[in-house]
Amino acid sequence: MVRARMSPRVRQLALIGLLLAGIGLVVIGIIDPGAPAVADVQPPAQPGTAKLAPHLFEGPDGPETLPLDGAFIANVWLQGCQDCMPSFEAWKRLYEAGEIPKSLPIVNIAYGEVDPAWAERYALHDTLLVDSDGSKLVKPQAITTFTTLVVAADRKIVWRGLPRDPGYLDQLKSALAALPKD
Repeated sequence: MVRARMSPRVRQLALIGLLLAGIGLVVIGIIDPGAPAVADVQPPAQPGTAKLAPHLFEGPDGPETLPLDGAFIANVWLQGCQDCMPSFEAWKRLYEAGEIPKSLPIVNIAYGEVDPAWAERYALHDTLLVDSDGSKLVKPQAITTFTTLVVAADRKIVWRGLPRDPGYLDQLKSALAALPKD
């Protein structure tokens, strides 16, 4: 049997590559040890196909569920998320300017912990719930940044968008107008 020999330079580059890969895995584990592996992240269901289960969430006065009767708007977010800040600011501007339609209940679902004063500062105080470990909504819907959902009375998600995106308000209003009338 003939064995091929690696040149010292190729061996050195291979070892450096393995070392860098190992360091990268350690850094990822240190930065967010609870983060799911890439294979664990599922793409969100297409609007109109995913249904929200009536999970119990943590509320200020004890366990609460999502609204059981009728459609609603849900904002899902992580307090202090740097990637989310443009959406927090956009939501606050739209809400305070009276641009956000109030024809449906608005539910705000924080991932992790939440400070009610912080939520108030960004106009996210309506029906404030917490998905502390992300298992009820955040992970199943693969939500990674501040996301608004429009949920129909049959609990199907019919639209999802980011407040920071151009056209957000028009798309939100269109999704609300397209909801079946009860």
